[in-house]
Amino acid sequence: MLATGVKSRTALVALVAIAASAAPACGDDPVSVKVADRAAYQREELMEAVATFARGPRTPEAFGVLAAEVTRLRPRMDELVAAEAELQLTVLAVDAIAAVDALPWAQRTERLATTVWPVALAPPIEAVRPDGWRSTREQSVDLHPDDTAATYVRRLCEGAYVVECKHVVPELQGAVLGTIAISRLTERARAAVQDCDRCAGDPRWSDAVARWRGLDADARVARHRAEEAGATSRWPVAGAASRDWPPTSLLTVEDDGDWSLDGVVLDPGRRVEALAAARGDAAILGVHVTPDTNIGALEAVIGDAGQAGYLEIALQARVPAYPWDLRAYRLEAPRPVTRGARRAPVHLGRPGDPVQVLLRALDGRVKPDEVARDGRPGGR
Repeated sequence: MLATGVKSRTALVALVAIAASAAPACGDDPVSVKVADRAAYQREELMEAVATFARGPRTPEAFGVLAAEVTRLRPRMDELVAAEAELQLTVLAVDAIAAVDALPWAQRTERLATTVWPVALAPPIEAVRPDGWRSTREQSVDLHPDDTAATYVRRLCEGAYVVECKHVVPELQGAVLGTIAISRLTERARAAVQDCDRCAGDPRWSDAVARWRGLDADARVARHRAEEAGATSRWPVAGAASRDWPPTSLLTVEDDGDWSLDGVVLDPGRRVEALAAARGDAAILGVHVTPDTNIGALEAVIGDAGQAGYLEIALQARVPAYPWDLRAYRLEAPRPVTRGARRAPVHLGRPGDPVQVLLRALDGRVKPDEVARDGRPGGR
């Protein structure tokens, strides 16, 4: 974890002494250090930045400010100060992660991707070599000045973490990277505390590691779910008849047969009522089914959507190449009929055929001049 040749922190103990600092969420923890040698290797500036973070709300944004200050100071750090920076950042990051732990992954990604993850996904902090050399791996996770959460995640999934998340659809790539970040910080915090001689006598350091282990256990489960739910094979393949995806509510037909609308499972006996109540003035209902869902099941969805007042459904499909752009097949829904009247039938094909067969048939009806010039599916 530490720079080559650093086997112990005994020398550091002579220079720094741990002091309690107030934490708004979890009580006192070991982040305030009294420094004896306040002139050498940016030690004073490092600990001032740590203390500023410790005093304020320990949000991802505040951690991003701390991480940026460590990056600024790092070129003049020696091995001991770099090791102290590794210890402090990996332990303090648990508060920044925990501050957003209850949010959906999309919101967590927005707040963590450009603040905590550049630290978490990089190698452990070491003193910079005199010639300024840094590994390609470390440089590949650097935060660029114009980065947003989306551009940062995409760059990592195309590069340094291509094996881990390129096969996952964009909406869930952040969940995969976020769980990897937690696992890496858990191990780095454990190693940093274990290598710290002065930490052995203070339970606050081991308590921080225990908090990381709890987060990591949940993260491993979350990663498995994200990889499973985000597998590109769960979407039909988009072809020439597909169109741009319209922002709309999404009805998902789950593997067990349940229907969920924007994540809320619908009562099987009140699906039309629930869809109608949620519709507002929307004319289009988004629908997600797996490509092997049979056409009969899709016809049932379209029939209920029409009964609820929708004019069309937008059936999700994806372009079969990274970044797996989301597309839509627009299918007309039958007009609503009065209660008790016979519903207008929906016939899309043989009920037992998979949905992908239907989409290929729709693609075959598109004329060559209706396909976009760049070869992508049409955007009509």
